[in-house]
Amino acid sequence: MDFQNYFKVKVKEILGRLSGKKAIVFFEGFAPEQNQILLSGFDGLIQPSTVLEGKYLNIPAISLQENKRKTMQKILTADNHVLVGVYEQYTAIASSLQDLYSGEIVIVVNNLFQQFYPCAIAPETAKRLYQCFQKENPDIPDELKPYFDIYGDAEMVRETCLLSPVDRHTDEGITAVPFFDSYSPKFLTQRMLESNCTLSVSSTDFSAHIADILSGQAYTPTTYIVDSENCDACQRLACWVRLLDSLNLTYGIQLHSRFEQVSHTEDNKYLPLLQKYWGMDAKFRILQFYCDPHNSNETVSVSQGHIVSTVIAQSEKALNGNHDFNNIFITAPTGAGKSLLFQLPAIYLSEKFDAVTIVVTPLIALMDDQVKNLEAHHVFGATYLNSDITYEERQSRIEKIRDGKISIVYIAPEMLVANSIENLIGERPIGLFVVDEAHIVTSWGKDFRADYWYLGDFLNGLRQAPAKGSMGPHKKALLFPILCLTATAVYGGSEDVVNETIESLNLDNPLLFLGSVRRSNISFDINHIDRNEFTGGIDEFKTKKAAERINSFVKKGERTLVYCPYIKQVENISVELESDAAIRNRVAVFHGKLNKDAKKISQERFRSGDCTAMVCTKAFGMGIDIKDIQNVYHYAPSGNLADYVQEIGRAARKPEIKGHAIVDFLNSDLRYTRILYGLSGLKQYQLKEMLRKLYDIYSTRRHRYLLISPDTFSYLFEAENIENKVKCGLLLIAKDLVGKYGFPVIVVRPKSMMTKNYVNVPPATEQPFIEKYGAYAKKLQDKTRRIVPSPKGSNIPPTIVTNSGKIYEIDMARLWEDNFSDLTFMNFKYQFFAGTLFQFDNGEHLSARIRVTIHYNQDFQTVLKKFTDFLKALSEIFRAYKQKRTEFTIADFKADLGKIMDLKTKQYGFPELLLNLFVKDVTENITLNNVGGKYRFIASHKATSGNGLVYRVLSYNYITMAENFGQLLNQCAPNDGITFESFFPAKQNESHRRLIDLLSMLELLKLASYEIKGGESLEIFIRINDPLKVRQLAHGNYSNALLTDLHKRHESAQKVMMRFFEGNFSDDERWDIIENYFLGREDIVDHLLSAGLKKE
Repeated sequence: MDFQNYFKVKVKEILGRLSGKKAIVFFEGFAPEQNQILLSGFDGLIQPSTVLEGKYLNIPAISLQENKRKTMQKILTADNHVLVGVYEQYTAIASSLQDLYSGEIVIVVNNLFQQFYPCAIAPETAKRLYQCFQKENPDIPDELKPYFDIYGDAEMVRETCLLSPVDRHTDEGITAVPFFDSYSPKFLTQRMLESNCTLSVSSTDFSAHIADILSGQAYTPTTYIVDSENCDACQRLACWVRLLDSLNLTYGIQLHSRFEQVSHTEDNKYLPLLQKYWGMDAKFRILQFYCDPHNSNETVSVSQGHIVSTVIAQSEKALNGNHDFNNIFITAPTGAGKSLLFQLPAIYLSEKFDAVTIVVTPLIALMDDQVKNLEAHHVFGATYLNSDITYEERQSRIEKIRDGKISIVYIAPEMLVANSIENLIGERPIGLFVVDEAHIVTSWGKDFRADYWYLGDFLNGLRQAPAKGSMGPHKKALLFPILCLTATAVYGGSEDVVNETIESLNLDNPLLFLGSVRRSNISFDINHIDRNEFTGGIDEFKTKKAAERINSFVKKGERTLVYCPYIKQVENISVELESDAAIRNRVAVFHGKLNKDAKKISQERFRSGDCTAMVCTKAFGMGIDIKDIQNVYHYAPSGNLADYVQEIGRAARKPEIKGHAIVDFLNSDLRYTRILYGLSGLKQYQLKEMLRKLYDIYSTRRHRYLLISPDTFSYLFEAENIENKVKCGLLLIAKDLVGKYGFPVIVVRPKSMMTKNYVNVPPATEQPFIEKYGAYAKKLQDKTRRIVPSPKGSNIPPTIVTNSGKIYEIDMARLWEDNFSDLTFMNFKYQFFAGTLFQFDNGEHLSARIRVTIHYNQDFQTVLKKFTDFLKALSEIFRAYKQKRTEFTIADFKADLGKIMDLKTKQYGFPELLLNLFVKDVTENITLNNVGGKYRFIASHKATSGNGLVYRVLSYNYITMAENFGQLLNQCAPNDGITFESFFPAKQNESHRRLIDLLSMLELLKLASYEIKGGESLEIFIRINDPLKVRQLAHGNYSNALLTDLHKRHESAQKVMMRFFEGNFSDDERWDIIENYFLGREDIVDHLLSAGLKKE
């Protein structure tokens, strides 16, 4: 039986189960040949010729109002029998169908595919659609617009286009049923086949292969390679081979094991290359890796040479056009020599294939270190690209890469994802793609650096081939293995980082080398301290204790790292040490807020041995190779157990040194972890409000493709690090919705460079400005005219505020590249906003502006009255708190708010967001002198119970709150219908902060919505594929599953840390706990931790 006949039989079987019922069956994700059978061979919803062009679906015809009316008429007048349609028809009529149809709706899905399905429309149309999806601001032709209501994304695999349909059934409670039968994945066993045709089930090629077969192409006997630990891939293959068996077609199965049997035959194959650059005495080190971590803790000795041979072998396969190569994931303890595992292959691949190795690394200091280390071994073909180099220098380095003079490129993820790969490497092949410190892909991606989280999508794009003649993101598909390296990554269990990273980076059939985490030369000195043992504050005690420890370490000449959760603690310890100049001079400090030069000096002092101890935050240490550290002292542990192990692993890198992990531990110490998680974490109500705001912007612009400034979400987040918060929030939403609906409801792409900004050009400078920079500037209409009322009782007339010159929109990227290429982009941006970038003979400066647009939801006078009335009532709440001179909680504030407004009409989290507008800080004790702004008159700190924050009102500034903000709102009266638009100075000062606060309150009170363009934050590209779903989610009960899971992980990690430090364990017992924790054996970890507590 051929497939088309099999398909007809299967359809009849499905319809037979519904015989006698009033039902419609919609088939989703089938090829044109099957859709033709469905629409022509069964009782369809409309004449086949109306919705088919040959065998392809005619989406404009399906979407035509008249045809939708005819379809609904057929459905509503049908007797009790089964109608048949395709999912595209369901999408077009879904809203009407749910309201009017009383029969059963069945969605039958092509379960051979996930997210992307065979292309049901004409191939040329699909290619054009794919091109639109890849661009960031396409001019969508009218004839393609109906397709955007039906499809949410497209993927090209060589000449095969796959489409991702918009999901219209999940929210309606309709469960899709699978079309194809499947074996249990346990059925899959090794099956030999004499065939040269092999295919990885995890690759996009597998989807294209199935789509081609379903479309009628001849089947070639194939051996399918499947990762036995990839459940989704095994399930897909089990379904596919069940179909092949039904059609009597032959196939092979190769079960891929992530943990290969180590052979030592090629351990020294590349030893001559090592000795050529590292010296004739150089030898490969022997490392310990787990043999079978699922079943035992047994390790095997593996030479660095074996891993180098394995990496090169995979690269050679890819460079020779063989798709049967493996990606590689390596975990090995700090100091195990991981860099050599990619540096030596990079040298080989450059010399033999002229291939480039790209190394993504998180910190600029790491890049500089690695390049210098290579140069010390006479390897001069390495460089780095980051924001610290000028445009001129960057272009010079890129030219050397393209010309073959440089072949090892270290690059920050933000710069990589924002550039075309051809611009970086030209026509040269990629031999190897390295992700160093790979645990950051998921941990920093969610909490700190969103661009790491986007890395997988970027790599997937590189490996996709656009159709011939298309203008896709890359000229050709690139074949290259990905090598991930990290010291700290949990394998399995609820904190699984390895498998999450494999999934995030789309690693196909990876080989895993999981290094033993045990460090027999590091012992634990965990000194338990009872709170009753000392008087005074905890922080004061901890600071003095840390200073005493440092004093002792320095006097004994013991090289020591001292880790603190906060910058303030680093500074306090530094002050405490100042009483003894001899000791203080032997101590360096390092944290994120030091300037670049100060960081470099501290780092070099510690590396060279000029100082004995380094007091620092987590900002110091990653990738820093200092071999003689003896002690790692923690002021208080922060993060999870993996973070702690990475930090103590910086001790005793020389095997002969005995290392010590030391902490003076109080049970309250882990509050720092809770606070840090709270500060860096996002809240559900913030994500839901981001969705609402997105739909608001879409409704105003009426365009699916958006460039949005993070400042547009300033009412949801603190100003510090808002750019990364917004990126993380948007990516969390995007990835969560893909998981829920199976297609990208929104697409988010972080940008690394500004596109447009605004500047005020004084009249006397306008002509010279146009002559010199006119090619990069566009004059805009400026409606700025704000009236500032006179003080009460004054005879002074009101002040009218306008911009002192003309407003120009600036193309920032081109301006930098063509005129200021001798500056780094960061320096260029700094000078632009400081007003010192443009130099003219008359000495005048150009000042940056932001473009503020406010859309009022009601008549302005009504808005003004509601706003000022609310602030008067709010000031009474603050007055009551001030008079009582007591602290209050968010629950108290919420209860009091409920007396002056209906909180049911406000979004969840409204009280927190509103109160935070008046709060200065949540981590330090605040005095009246450092409130930082007239209307930051509330202080907060952690409750003594440890649960949540408590607040207190510091000053009486709430008295003038209604009057001052009311005056500012008056200055923003509409100047275009119900809309206000104006250009404000971009300078970050009290006036700017007050404007943001005003906009935030208007947004929270739903009196208006605002948008900000320009400013120092980088814009974010967003494509809204399904505006209807965004609106439904924003106004429904949306909860982000990824964020929920992240919070659960944080809670679990804190419990493990508390028990680890509270318990009484020997060194071996602690390493047993750590080892089982890293292998994901949570039951064993729980048992071991419980045993330690019982010994107390």
